[in-house]
Amino acid sequence: MPVRALVLLLFSLSAWSARAPAITIYTEEWPPITFQRNGIADGMAVEVVREIQARIHDNSPIDVVPWARGYKELLTSPGVMLFTVGRSEAREKQMTLLGPIAVSQTVLLARKGEASKLLALGAGIYQRPVGAYRGSIFADSASAAGFVEVDLAPTPR
Repeated sequence: MPVRALVLLLFSLSAWSARAPAITIYTEEWPPITFQRNGIADGMAVEVVREIQARIHDNSPIDVVPWARGYKELLTSPGVMLFTVGRSEAREKQMTLLGPIAVSQTVLLARKGEASKLLALGAGIYQRPVGAYRGSIFADSASAAGFVEVDLAPTPR
């Protein structure tokens, strides 16, 4: 199952110095792990990142952005840190992952009373549409499991 992890891309804390270029730090709305309160990033993972920042004397702001935007920036722009990111084999090859900071599971949910009907479909269940949010480990997991129609939403809500 995927594990949400703190991601630091291309940075080694031991190599960090005052002359290092500024970093751009992104996270998403994923309460209570990360969220925005009165326009300021907050949550358990934000506290961890701020502690790391204090130790390396960094005061880069933490921007709460839609997941797909932060993930795209992480993959395409230098000097970007994104947290929290679901851990997968493919992502292990693309970035440096630290953590875990939280553990979660990817599950399939159905309306009350519908689960038995879906289970009765057997392998046919993979022909049914499922929903996940764009660019997420949940969307990747659904596709990897064999679901052919993954309806992508812009947010986890």
